[in-house]
Amino acid sequence: MIDKTEMLIPPFVLNRRLPANYDPADERYFCHELSRTCDGIFFTQCENVDLDVPKGVVSRGWKVYPTSLAAPSLVPSYGLGYLLRAKLKPRERLGGGPYLLAHTSYCEGYGHWMSDTIPRLYTIRDRLPHYQLLLPAHYRARFYLDSLAPFGITESTPIHYESASFRKVTQLAFPSHAGPSFCNVKEDVLTGVRDLYFDHFGISRDVPKRRIYVSRAKVARRFVKNDAEVTDVLSRFGFEIVHFQDHSFLEQLKIAAESEIMIGLTGSGLNNMMFMQPGSKVLEFKMEDDFHNLHYFGFSSGLSLPYHYLICKATGPIRFDADFVVDTKKLEHVIRFMTAK
Repeated sequence: MIDKTEMLIPPFVLNRRLPANYDPADERYFCHELSRTCDGIFFTQCENVDLDVPKGVVSRGWKVYPTSLAAPSLVPSYGLGYLLRAKLKPRERLGGGPYLLAHTSYCEGYGHWMSDTIPRLYTIRDRLPHYQLLLPAHYRARFYLDSLAPFGITESTPIHYESASFRKVTQLAFPSHAGPSFCNVKEDVLTGVRDLYFDHFGISRDVPKRRIYVSRAKVARRFVKNDAEVTDVLSRFGFEIVHFQDHSFLEQLKIAAESEIMIGLTGSGLNNMMFMQPGSKVLEFKMEDDFHNLHYFGFSSGLSLPYHYLICKATGPIRFDADFVVDTKKLEHVIRFMTAK
């Protein structure tokens, strides 16, 4: 049972630019994300390990591999109690391989898949032909395959879709997150992913001119409660309403690349800023007193996209499910600031 861990990228510091419309009164929203230290990006190869397939958690004996977790802060949640429960679960050995792991329990949706799994794959893109990507069986939405195409992983390339919840894996490898934790990604990895997709799909680099509002009106939760008022304001400034879920993966890339301004509330649709061109602008509707969701702030900085924000009232006690109420007078003020020549 020999493990091999290789450092892919040495330690680095992520330094973020302040929002373009920064108000010092909002310091507490951003101060802890202005500078983040990463101990490096690593690639681990191991043998005869236990794998919690849906969560992507790797363990052996009474030890969990911390770099397989979604974030270092989760280590206490995967201690003795988790391992005892896990050992009671039936599992069979998965022979063959070597297999590649690049997901966590957060990666099932579009946003985390694109902002966590895809950057991790980018850090080991030259090694991918030597491994078989292992995914939970329910990772079947079309965007998974479409987003893997630039890495040479297609329907004709074997992917192991695993239906069992736990497996003993003979040969397994996995990259660590492409930054201090999931969704905190090194700048040149972000820009490298953008260039990779632009080149693979032949995305035009013409000057972007579209102004888009990423609406959540067709999703199951987390709406802008006064969406009609918001769209009325934005229509006066030439914004079009976009429902990204109505578009194919490639169409989403093209829309983002053509957009000079993207507006939306914290959510997976805003993740398409990954494909906006440098200098394009982003406005995020942020929930009042939410000091945790700063991944789009970090992405904007890493991608050279001037970041703007608007603090919004929330209705509902649960941070991931609450609806937003946008102050339309403040919104109009921010839009005028963003569109001033």
